Amino acid sequence: MPLLSSIPLVGRLVDAITGASSIPAARRLKSAPVHAVETRPEKRPRTLKHLLRGNHVNHALMYGDDNGRHNHMAHALCSAYLLGATPEQMNLIYDAIAPKLVPWQASPAEIADVDWRDYLGDTAYQRAYVDFFEDVLAEHSVAYNWRTVVEAYLLGQGRPWGDDDTVEVDGDLVPPMFSSRVTPTAPADGATGAAGAAGAAGAARTNTLPDKADRHLLLNSLICGLGHPLIHLAYAYEMDSRVLAMEALGMTAVTYNADYAKKYPFGQLPADDDVPDALRGLSLQQLVDRIAKDARFDAVAPGSRIESLILAPPSPEVATALLEYWHAWDLTGRDEPVQNDLTLRVREAQDVSADMLVASVVPGTHSYNFFVCHALTTSHAVRVLLPEIPPALHVGVLQQWWLLALATYVAVGRPPVDPDNVPKDHRKTKGWTYVEQQAVSSRWSTDEHYIKTLRAFIDAARTWGDIQDRYLNAAVWFADDFEGWVR
Repeated sequence: MPLLSSIPLVGRLVDAITGASSIPAARRLKSAPVHAVETRPEKRPRTLKHLLRGNHVNHALMYGDDNGRHNHMAHALCSAYLLGATPEQMNLIYDAIAPKLVPWQASPAEIADVDWRDYLGDTAYQRAYVDFFEDVLAEHSVAYNWRTVVEAYLLGQGRPWGDDDTVEVDGDLVPPMFSSRVTPTAPADGATGAAGAAGAAGAARTNTLPDKADRHLLLNSLICGLGHPLIHLAYAYEMDSRVLAMEALGMTAVTYNADYAKKYPFGQLPADDDVPDALRGLSLQQLVDRIAKDARFDAVAPGSRIESLILAPPSPEVATALLEYWHAWDLTGRDEPVQNDLTLRVREAQDVSADMLVASVVPGTHSYNFFVCHALTTSHAVRVLLPEIPPALHVGVLQQWWLLALATYVAVGRPPVDPDNVPKDHRKTKGWTYVEQQAVSSRWSTDEHYIKTLRAFIDAARTWGDIQDRYLNAAVWFADDFEGWVR
């Protein structure tokens, strides 16, 4: 097959028969290295395993006002471990972060497979969701294969219950959780009182997902909460950790936003007339440059909430501009052939997000934006996730990442990206070893986002190569110039 596929005409025929290249996807992007620690006997991986378990047992995923803040403990520990942190350094990180977290609180009720979608978006059920996914993980047919649970509940494709337990929806066999197991009885005509109210409530709580797009409803949640569910899931794949995987599913479930899922359906492609001619064919960096100068965004107050900007823009002009730029990044070969391979688009995302964080900071201001760093760390998570999921989902995940990065850049005031803001002479005496040391032993080594940012630079260079030391230059400058986050 590879030999035949290499012949242009025959290759196209093979692709047409097999569907191998019918959908744009990051086909040349290799899986990120896996650093399984569950069975490693050395002290360093054992330490990480114990600390991750300690965090899982003792600390809630969400905390703060309205449970709006995320537990970053696992992100910091895994990043530090991957950058060579000693057991002592990992324990210091744990001890520094733990006091900010809160214990688990009991959920109002347990969750079962007949109602697991009823409480999506409710952080009060975070404990119940983690328990539910762990119960599924422990089922005999799943046999503690965390990937099976992720494929079923997040990707909508797994069938751990066997073919006899699947249900046909729109011509496809799907797991029972993606069809109705309980059909509510609607109230009879004229029914009133308690019985009528109960029937109406039952009808409103239907457990049916008739729309194919709804099978990916949790994928729409990966970038909610500044993309923390996406980041958490990526670490689950990198560390081959069922603990992190179940936490990621729980975090994804409670950050779900029905309004967001409705407004930005996963994987929905733009129509030809959704992109103005002036934006066609532009690279992602060129789009960012246009956004910085687009006066329509002047109506957005710097420091606006990112979620509010996405869901309720302050004016129709802003709403139109957001959609135009979101649709303008060509992921389907509309304006420029991509040969059905989005690998370079992933690299483009990482290049641009790195520049958005570092090259937008005027020297001497040290004004590294807390929210913009998530564009970079989520781009790394996308790089990890895409090789692990079906190609048909790649465009949708990249769309979601760009929406988060776009809204973040607009919300923080669209600072111009200027490569000259990053001096280039300091890298001559400092290499990647220096960056790794700064991440795990500097005065900022217990700052979760500082560690994750440096780790994202390092991994991007390993993935794509580092032409003219672009990533090294940015990483060294950021490591030395950082004085805390600006929000």
